[in-house]
Amino acid sequence: MTPRSRRTARTVLTALAVAAGASACGTLSPDPNEPFPVRQIQVVVRNLNPDDVTIHRYRNRSRRRMGSVGGGQTRRFILDWNRPGPIHFEADLFQGRRCLTQTLPVDPGETLEVRIGFAPRLQPDGAERLCNLTRQR
Repeated sequence: MTPRSRRTARTVLTALAVAAGASACGTLSPDPNEPFPVRQIQVVVRNLNPDDVTIHRYRNRSRRRMGSVGGGQTRRFILDWNRPGPIHFEADLFQGRRCLTQTLPVDPGETLEVRIGFAPRLQPDGAERLCNLTRQR
């Protein structure tokens, strides 16, 4: 074997070794059929009020605007939710009125419903509320 053919053989063997190593690393990637951990919650807002509302969520004392829901409409929101914790919502209504829901503990993967009524209603906990928060089944 000539020196030039040895270098060519070494180059080919090195390239094959690198390619084999790269393909072996690919087998360590996650299986696409494995389910991903759920890190979100869904919030369905049902606005039974004729006025448009702006929805905010409260978690860990921080307030974040989620979006608007037209009068008489329903809208679904997806929120990132990495770990269990409490949440409640605020709806800003026409003419500066607003309502707050009660606070619920929530786990990732759950679906919640915020219902904004036309007039305050007596809730099971004895409070009168225009807004109510429940879990969807």
